[in-house]
Amino acid sequence: MKRVILALLLTCSSLGIVRNALGADSQATPRSCLKIYDATLFQSRPSLEPAGIERASVFDITRALKPSQSKDDIPDEPSIRSWLSRRPALSSLVVLDVEHWPLMGDAQIVEQSLERFRSLLSRTRAVVGPRTIGYYAVLPIRDYWRATDSPSSGRFKSWQADNDKWQRLADDVDAVFPSLYTFYDDEDGWVRYAKANLKEARRLAGNKPVYAFIWPQYHESNKTLGGTFIPGPYWRLQLDTLAQYADGVLIWGGYQIKWDENAAWWQVTREFARSKNCRVPSAPLGVHLETEK
Repeated sequence: MKRVILALLLTCSSLGIVRNALGADSQATPRSCLKIYDATLFQSRPSLEPAGIERASVFDITRALKPSQSKDDIPDEPSIRSWLSRRPALSSLVVLDVEHWPLMGDAQIVEQSLERFRSLLSRTRAVVGPRTIGYYAVLPIRDYWRATDSPSSGRFKSWQADNDKWQRLADDVDAVFPSLYTFYDDEDGWVRYAKANLKEARRLAGNKPVYAFIWPQYHESNKTLGGTFIPGPYWRLQLDTLAQYADGVLIWGGYQIKWDENAAWWQVTREFARSKNCRVPSAPLGVHLETEK
């Protein structure tokens, strides 16, 4: 009974913060559930599927490049097929994580990057077949301060202008995956940041689903808090916010950290999943490798 009461208090508290931070003009869509995906890297991590959390496949497929190729080259389909055959079986959700191609700057450089992203997407799709595919943290471009500025400000509009250059990629992908990692212990600031990014993701994606990446640790760029775990109530606030504004959430993190069944973030996530998770239907797993195109 005490656990139930505590869960209700956490839920009410975090929802109250969400409402206060979003304001009366909020366009939140009440959802009965939220799709939750596991993209964590914890050592000795158990399967989270019993909690209704499906595994997501997150890859930097440029790792399939041959030793003679540069990081700006794009692997061909046979190389992608061979590289994926040595990875764990693919889930229904495939996220490409390529962070070394520039997203902003000189128009010619941005155009070159855009074509690389589009080409890699096309080649990967030809290999993995009918799965939901998109890119991590490209649509929209992650920028905490411009995103949290006033929508009428020049900085906010310049952020949107930078994002507009990537509309052709938004038209190509099956879903968008904004990054909403936690940089500061400012809860209201995180909600504003999340709301702005998710709204911008919707603008770019149209009717395509929006799945947000979150991380139960503070981002490593924070010299004081980086790497420490987010308090349980703050983590619950993030889940509650995404339940209103996103179609799903991917939980990342845990690199070189041993799984802790009693960790606050996991206790909160498991409790949240019991009440708000949509069980994601499992797609046939594994890459079809019988023939090469």
